[in-house]
Amino acid sequence: MKREQKRVTFFGGAFDPPHMGHYLAAAYFLACEPKDELWLIPSYQHPYDKQMAPFGSRVRWCTMMAKILGPRASVSLIEQEIHGVGRTYVVLQALKERFTDTRFRMIVGADAYADRHKWYNAELLEKELDFFAIGRGARTAEGRLAMPEVSSTEIRERLAKGASCNGLLPAKVLEDVLRSRCYG
Repeated sequence: MKREQKRVTFFGGAFDPPHMGHYLAAAYFLACEPKDELWLIPSYQHPYDKQMAPFGSRVRWCTMMAKILGPRASVSLIEQEIHGVGRTYVVLQALKERFTDTRFRMIVGADAYADRHKWYNAELLEKELDFFAIGRGARTAEGRLAMPEVSSTEIRERLAKGASCNGLLPAKVLEDVLRSRCYG
């Protein structure tokens, strides 16, 4: 009897910092897809050379968020292992090499999903990867709910000014972000 393939959906991003939009998208996915595991994959290096909080801090924050999300959520360090720069196709190939018995999907925002034809090896990616597109704000995707419009850039700016970010990040993540002083 053939064993059923493990199903893993990954959610990649800078997570600089991981906020309630990320959390709600992940929780929504887990509620919609009760068999899948969810792996959060923080970017090791930004594909456009943007400065980010230290990788270790972002991994710690993603781990905190995964713990809140429950036992099907975890953090993958695949981008660090391959010294990645956020190319989805390269990450997918590395995952497939390491986890040969696993079927992968990817959570992606509606805006990025609409631009996927511009991605590195887009045609191959379309053949090898299923997407779970989620809307944000006014942008919707495939009849799914849209998540609130939350911006990591706005959060970093607020933190730099000393403004409150209560309700914009999971509480435990916000506590650690403030303690780390990564943003001012």
